[in-house]
Amino acid sequence: MKTPKGLRLHIGIFGRRNVGKSSLLNRVTHQNVSIVSSEKGTTTDPVEKAMELLPLGPVLFIDTAGIDDEGALGALRIERTAAVYERCDLGLLVTDGVWGAFERSIEAEFVARHIPWIAVLNQADRCDYSALKREFDERKVSYVETSAIGDIGWGRVAMCDNESPDVSDGIEALQQKIIELVAISYNKDEAELSLEAANMLDSADVILAKGQANYETLNHCGRNVYYLFLCKCDMFAREFGVEKFTGMFLYDRNL
Repeated sequence: MKTPKGLRLHIGIFGRRNVGKSSLLNRVTHQNVSIVSSEKGTTTDPVEKAMELLPLGPVLFIDTAGIDDEGALGALRIERTAAVYERCDLGLLVTDGVWGAFERSIEAEFVARHIPWIAVLNQADRCDYSALKREFDERKVSYVETSAIGDIGWGRVAMCDNESPDVSDGIEALQQKIIELVAISYNKDEAELSLEAANMLDSADVILAKGQANYETLNHCGRNVYYLFLCKCDMFAREFGVEKFTGMFLYDRNL
């Protein structure tokens, strides 16, 4: 069985220059994490953003430079982008209408490294993806269609995927696809920790776990864990019988 590479699931965002990778990261995280521009090559080094993606828990998104970068400096950027493969538990491959040698080379890396991945078909309002979608359906490749509307960095995104073509909330659709693929690939329903993560927890005298996701992952683990979090969602508020955004401080062995 595969296990993630650490305590936090690593999700890499790959693709050519100027296909919307940075805009996608900004929309997923609801922050201006990456600079976006119509100029190619704006992202020069991998940009990382940690967040909680329920019910998976802590994740780290990594926005990479375009794999079709040019020149000597471009070669260094591509080298740094390639190094992200080693850290990835899941890949997002973004395109804006072209699925050629660059995209297939990334797909080949995912397959060779046994990294589950999702094709993000961007600018679906301008591009005809019908042939590519038929190919993906035949090959059972997971994909999501996106249509950016408005400003580059913070434009509203409408999406549909190959299982729910009527979905209009793009971020929720993409997040759900990630959750489903991770559950299939890593059997996250069993909440298994990697050996590295388990060793880190077992060697600690006291563990302070911050955030709802860490509580969901570790509760009733029997370790010397204290949980500190806000009840940000209705499910947690109902579970503890409190108002939303109430602060909680809990001890695992008293649960």
